[in-house]
Amino acid sequence: MEDVQRVDSEYKYGLEKYNALIEMDCCCFFEYNIGADRLTFSNNMVIPELSGKVIEHSTFQMSSIIVDRDVPIVNEFLHFASESPVEFRIKGFVQNAIWCQARGNAIKDDEGNTIAFVGYILNIDEQKREKEEQTTRSRMDSLTGVWNQLAVKEIIDGILHTSDSGERYAFMILDLEEFDTLKQRLGFLFGNVVLNNIAVNLKKHLSEGDIIGRVGEDEFVLFFSNVETAAEVKGKAELLEKTVQDTYIGENLDLKISCKIGISFFPEQGTRYIELFSKADIALFEAKQKERVCSVYHRDNLVLPKLSSGQIYYNAYDTSELNSYAKSETNMDLVQFAMDLLSNTKDVGSAVNMLLDKIGRKFHVNNVIVVEQEKNKVDVSYSWNFNEGLGKGIISKEYIVKLYHLTAKAGSGKKSCFTELDMGIGVPGGGTMLLCGFYDEDELKGYVYMERNNEFCHWNEQEVESFLFIAKIISFYLLKLRNSERITEKMELAKNYDSLTGLPTIHKFLTDSKILVQAYNTTKFAIVSMDMKNFKYINDSLGYDVGDKLLTEFAQYLRDTSVGKQICARSSADNFVTLIPFENKEQLKRYVMEIAESFADKQNRKNVALNIGISAGIYMLKDKEKDFMAAIDNANIARKLVKSSSVDICAFFDDNMEQEIRKEQMIISNMHSALDNEEFQVYLQPKIELMTGKISGAEALVRWRRSDGSMLPPNDFIPLFEKNGFIVKLDFYIYEQVCKLLQNWRAQGMKIVPISVNVSRVHLYHDDFLDKVLELIKNYEVEPWMIEFELTESIFLNNTVTAITVMKELRKLGFCVSIDDFGAGYSSLNLLKDMRTDVLKLDKEFFRAGEMREEERIIVSSIISMAKQLNMKVLSEGVETQMQSDFLKTVECDMAQGYLYAKPLPVKEFEMLLKSYGE
Repeated sequence: MEDVQRVDSEYKYGLEKYNALIEMDCCCFFEYNIGADRLTFSNNMVIPELSGKVIEHSTFQMSSIIVDRDVPIVNEFLHFASESPVEFRIKGFVQNAIWCQARGNAIKDDEGNTIAFVGYILNIDEQKREKEEQTTRSRMDSLTGVWNQLAVKEIIDGILHTSDSGERYAFMILDLEEFDTLKQRLGFLFGNVVLNNIAVNLKKHLSEGDIIGRVGEDEFVLFFSNVETAAEVKGKAELLEKTVQDTYIGENLDLKISCKIGISFFPEQGTRYIELFSKADIALFEAKQKERVCSVYHRDNLVLPKLSSGQIYYNAYDTSELNSYAKSETNMDLVQFAMDLLSNTKDVGSAVNMLLDKIGRKFHVNNVIVVEQEKNKVDVSYSWNFNEGLGKGIISKEYIVKLYHLTAKAGSGKKSCFTELDMGIGVPGGGTMLLCGFYDEDELKGYVYMERNNEFCHWNEQEVESFLFIAKIISFYLLKLRNSERITEKMELAKNYDSLTGLPTIHKFLTDSKILVQAYNTTKFAIVSMDMKNFKYINDSLGYDVGDKLLTEFAQYLRDTSVGKQICARSSADNFVTLIPFENKEQLKRYVMEIAESFADKQNRKNVALNIGISAGIYMLKDKEKDFMAAIDNANIARKLVKSSSVDICAFFDDNMEQEIRKEQMIISNMHSALDNEEFQVYLQPKIELMTGKISGAEALVRWRRSDGSMLPPNDFIPLFEKNGFIVKLDFYIYEQVCKLLQNWRAQGMKIVPISVNVSRVHLYHDDFLDKVLELIKNYEVEPWMIEFELTESIFLNNTVTAITVMKELRKLGFCVSIDDFGAGYSSLNLLKDMRTDVLKLDKEFFRAGEMREEERIIVSSIISMAKQLNMKVLSEGVETQMQSDFLKTVECDMAQGYLYAKPLPVKEFEMLLKSYGE
């Protein structure tokens, strides 16, 4: 009796335990009655598709719940009561299939025959799909999101293996052109973003069954199924080419990206991946040899040339190194990506556009825009729209301006990030927005804005924080860019327009004249050089204000009297040049004389003390003449002849100018003997340290004292010596005299200050320049710091690379290097970053005697500020008034040189001055 009770108790306990297990929602239990071929599932919430189902004749009805391909697997599992787990897919209510795993145990009768099979089923769909995604990701190129090199080969080989000869496929290798140039100019990370965008755009043209993979740094394989004709494939290739060309690569209009495509066909050119790749690679090589051809089909007569040792074909690229960088990018926070992109690019504007696209897709928004205020104008600088892409932010101008003013008002406190609720303004069409203003010295300069059209979808804390950081990064680089642009604009203005008269500079005159003469090649043109007689007397006796007013009035007079296709410029001091169209010589002369006489009469009537006259030299351009500088020189020669006459007003350059030529010949015939007889003498002009008033150096200048005691001005012989090359001998003569002087100072125990010497452009054509300099300082035991080499700014115009190389070598040897006459007409901010100089010498034209105009002060202070940031000292030449000196001190100019302190002095006088300053 006790045994019966015990068995009954154990049965009840077992039944309760079984029912408890059944009621648990961790899995779905099943029972398969083998004899009845009936499959029963428990009630459950884990796999609702099976909950409570009973399937009679399950062997034949299994496809009602199991995916067809997996039915044999499940039937085998049930019929053989397998103890090994199986994985299969059931048909889902919502999704197509759900992955499950089943385990079971057989129930046997007393004779050991299996009568039933019971077990449980787990829902493993999430784990299974995650594993599949991991497998897929491992086969994808992590930068572009297309198949990687190994995967694309495996996939295509798999398709080809199961294909018959009746099917036809096209195999393409697409290679990007100019991609290396793009990366070098815009940065590695920017290039990666472009490559990713190209891959995204290429995928848009693939149909079901088509394949794309990345097989090189800038190479893709594309595999098109079910192609019928070569014309169809050609159309696809042309579409791919246009897609590449249309991909956004920044605002660089001079940089274009394109592609070349090699094509092979299955089965004609191969039945395996390697065969099709090889044939397409040969076709690609052929395409690269043809400038105007995008794609080439493989033909039997196409072969690759033999390669030298170490050379590779296009299919030898390896993307592993590139992908290692991309893997880090996929895990990179968007904020870090923004910082990396903007800090590494050379084109901030294009990088901002790229970033807006990234922001828009990351935050799932409809519009992202950057608004800036410049010169009291508020407008969109950069924009992105979800449907339209870059440059297509669909927001009204009125709304943009209103937001700017609301931001200026709301942002007066500490807060800088706002929603539509903060602003008290609705988003047009409904929705929600985030806005972040950016400021320059408490002045609102613009804002970054993004919006979602869904007004019920609000921003979470992480989105707001990320957006705020990104907006601040964008604003930092934009403010930096705009400040640089403003300085560049000021410098360009100074380079192209004279600050006093507003006329073009000689630099702009030369550029514009060439364009105009080429455009009107059937019109006759003349260069006219004009200046004012007695102008120096006017400045000295009546003051520089009167002189400046006279110059501005003459400039305006030239504008007022100019005819069509005429260009005027101020070349220097009171010298003006004009390009004038004319019909005949007499008409041209009358026109020039009318200008000269009428202006002089008008001014002399206003002020009898002026007694001015206009001298004009005319040079008629020959047909197809290109050397405009030489043409100006010829007009100047004619003008100088007129100026020495008390009667003539204008003269044409012609054969009667031989006197000037004879003078040049006289100089040339005497130059060698003058050098041998030491007629060339060194004069020294002090350089003053503005903060202390001490002499910090001197510039060595040459004077020609002829045997008869007369002095020949440097302007009469230096330009000629530069033309005939004698300047090289003269310069080294001066260098040697300076070395002797420094050696003598050291021997006498005198204070030594560095002496600067000029480097003519002619030296750049002599490879032994540096060797000869080193030999000199060695012979006279002079240390490099004692000598400073001055290269005029104009040297860099046509000899940029050589000049920069010489400059770098001199500095490497320990010499100080300066750029002379900076701002004289060829200034280039782009070159300054490469011209690592010690001293920047501002051209004396910035410091005409008299009070400096506000525009001049702004330009000079900007140049000094920029030079300081580039770790350069600044010396101002031509300082003649105390007012100029005081201004230079306020803008922290380092040194000055000019008549205010001292004229160029003979060596003995300079030594006395140096001693007196020391005392």
